[in-house]
Amino acid sequence: MYRISRMTCPSLSREQIHDLREMAEMTKLMDLAMAENKSKVMTAARLNLAEYEALKHGVIQIILPPPIFSTNLCMGSSAYCTPRSTGIKGLDKLLDGGLCGSEILELYGDIGTGKTQMCFTISSQILKSEDTVAYFDLKSNFSATRLLQCCGGGPEARERLRNIKVIRPCNLVQVVEDVEEIRCKIAHRKDDFWARLKLIIFDSVPMIIYPVIDESVASWRHYQERIIESILKLFKLNDGIAVIFVNHSVTQRSYGLSTKSLFRGIVDQRNFTTKAALGSSYWGHKPNFRLLLLKNPKIQGEYSATLRKSARTKCGQQFSYAIETLGIKSF
Repeated sequence: MYRISRMTCPSLSREQIHDLREMAEMTKLMDLAMAENKSKVMTAARLNLAEYEALKHGVIQIILPPPIFSTNLCMGSSAYCTPRSTGIKGLDKLLDGGLCGSEILELYGDIGTGKTQMCFTISSQILKSEDTVAYFDLKSNFSATRLLQCCGGGPEARERLRNIKVIRPCNLVQVVEDVEEIRCKIAHRKDDFWARLKLIIFDSVPMIIYPVIDESVASWRHYQERIIESILKLFKLNDGIAVIFVNHSVTQRSYGLSTKSLFRGIVDQRNFTTKAALGSSYWGHKPNFRLLLLKNPKIQGEYSATLRKSARTKCGQQFSYAIETLGIKSF
């Protein structure tokens, strides 16, 4: 159960939280939401009626997020159903127009296949419409200069960069806390930046998981699940937000290739498959779309993107692309 804290109640000071705990005997958000004596809470926290109502509204949004009704999913005016262009024609075609709100896109592939460049290109498209982006830089190599190029350069592009917030958590626990903090800020409607949020990018998830993967499988799986749970709750608060996860790829030996043949050096590339590194037991069904990025071994500087999973379109579709100054260009 959520406790009353600066993260869950950002409009309250530390002193007000302390007084709520001491004078009103409230430690959990549920206590605050179900409080029968309104004046006692207002007195303890030194709030006027308007401040109290705003606080209670934000608390209820956190502990009881509104459901997404089927009527909302079908109405063309809903942000959930209206695809937003990614700025990449080939990708828009694969996604039937672009990314919708409350959808998760997973990009995976080898190093140097343009996963981060694709994130920058999609981000620049979102920034053009004065909406905002939260970018989890889990590799600690975010380049504002490169994003500025994708936005077209110039004073207008520099101004757009104000609408992207780069977040650099140091471990898995911090990632969960940061996602929860975003959800709380959206619930309390405290900041205009979070009210205009349309895209969250995690680049890349394995980089924050690999350092702890040998310590305890149960531990990192737990936090991986909590990240997804927090995002799904966030979707319920704002169905106009889309999420992109950047993942690594691993090569798996297909069934039927004998160990004897492997040792003898008889290796056929058709006996190997490329899959996403985070596995398929819990994570596999979470993304709405999964896109595999590969280098073209025959043509230098050319890449391909193949749709391996899709909630709306046919799997197996692909497009070719190149990485240019203005970002990803499909052809």
